[in-house]
Amino acid sequence: MPVYLHVRSRPARAVLAGLATVMSGCTPSTDEVRPPERFIAAPAGEPESLVWSDLMPLAELETLEQQMTLMDYASLPAATHDESAPAAGQTGSYDVVEDLDGLHIRMPGYLLPLDAAARGRASEFLLVPFYGACVHYPPPPPNQIVYVVAAEPVSVSEYWEARWVEGVLETRVARNELGDAAYTLYLSRSEPYRPAP
Repeated sequence: MPVYLHVRSRPARAVLAGLATVMSGCTPSTDEVRPPERFIAAPAGEPESLVWSDLMPLAELETLEQQMTLMDYASLPAATHDESAPAAGQTGSYDVVEDLDGLHIRMPGYLLPLDAAARGRASEFLLVPFYGACVHYPPPPPNQIVYVVAAEPVSVSEYWEARWVEGVLETRVARNELGDAAYTLYLSRSEPYRPAP
């Protein structure tokens, strides 16, 4: 079972664990991610702390909670850890929380570099809520993936590194063969994940 970072409640964790299976109607794209033409620098001041369920509109979250209550977990397919196996198709919603557009935020997640270069540096990532998303498990819904772009390449010590990220969040879709993202984050700061005290 995937491990989610810093989710506020047990019901929210259960909802997120079943997102890729329950939701339908998403049409994944094979278009490649293109970095934004402009980079938005974070303003001075403390960022707003977010968790993954904050990225989902309330009505959608409530619907998922109802569906999860009725769901037969025994019928879910077992996850594979086969490195060579392709990810299952993406399902879910592109619906976003419009109030988050342009907000200076901080949130945790697992970084999947998209453009790893020499010496372990990258400037484009997918931020996902659980280890192995988009590769070993079905991709989360688009509104549970954040495309992260850095103005300058940053060091990445290992793939699937759990990180805190900060920056300006936009409700801007980024399409990628690994999984579409309904949000884009302009990275201003990143650090290894440690649970909040």
